[in-house]
Amino acid sequence: MLQRFEGYRIPLAMKRIVLRHVTEAASQRLMIQNGDIDVARDLSPDDLDTLSKSGVIKATAIPQATLMYLGLNNKNPNLAKPEVWEAMKWLIDYQGIQKNVIRTTYKVHEAFLPQGFLGALNDNSFTRT
Repeated sequence: MLQRFEGYRIPLAMKRIVLRHVTEAASQRLMIQNGDIDVARDLSPDDLDTLSKSGVIKATAIPQATLMYLGLNNKNPNLAKPEVWEAMKWLIDYQGIQKNVIRTTYKVHEAFLPQGFLGALNDNSFTRT
């Protein structure tokens, strides 16, 4: 439990914050629906859609410096070839993953440095047609 510090230079709206560790997304959804919690971090895109449409929550997307990547074993001589790396990049349906699996939590970004970082490449040149 976090308690408000009364001597802070500006008045704060909340007197306390209670943090709970709830591991199951289904439990988080039920707690949000019942008004037992105000914030949930592990809801699926379908949960967010359902709760948003019913007016129970307001969903906010906030960019994070989080990456999902595919790694290949370079000790395998077949996987160590640059041609195989390029073929893998063309095989992945980035837009399909974005649209159907992770639409509310990630965005397509085909480079190692996340968007917004100095030196990040924002080109998404590998697409499936």
